[in-house]
Amino acid sequence: MSCNPFETCILFSDKRQQAVVNEKKKRYCGINNQNKNVHMLRVDDCLITGEYDRCDFLLLACDNDQKQAYFIELKGSDFLHGINQLLNSINTLGYKINDFVINARIVVTKIHAPDLDNSRLIRLRKLLKQSGGDFKKSERNLEENI
Repeated sequence: MSCNPFETCILFSDKRQQAVVNEKKKRYCGINNQNKNVHMLRVDDCLITGEYDRCDFLLLACDNDQKQAYFIELKGSDFLHGINQLLNSINTLGYKINDFVINARIVVTKIHAPDLDNSRLIRLRKLLKQSGGDFKKSERNLEENI
């Protein structure tokens, strides 16, 4: 299977050193030090439309050894709604990338401590663990090596 099984909603598709998306003062940056093929796709109102909860972006990063998918939500303050958006997006699109390690990222204005033990977050972590992926959260900016 190709690194990008989606034919539409592509924001960029290349080997850039930084895969960056911004929205309302929140930022995600995937640092591509290993010269991987990276594909940034818009999920919200493109790959998934209608009244469904969905995350903002999907980043696919591939090299000869591994395929990684990063579902990205840039959220205001409703952390738990962001978790729902990530869960729904993974459940809707995951069949097309079932040979990828699935990761979820959320960047919010502020994280409230009680939200971190929520059953939806626990369900998301279990889902990600099945593919060897993980969950990361950050306030306002998240940078990581991809």
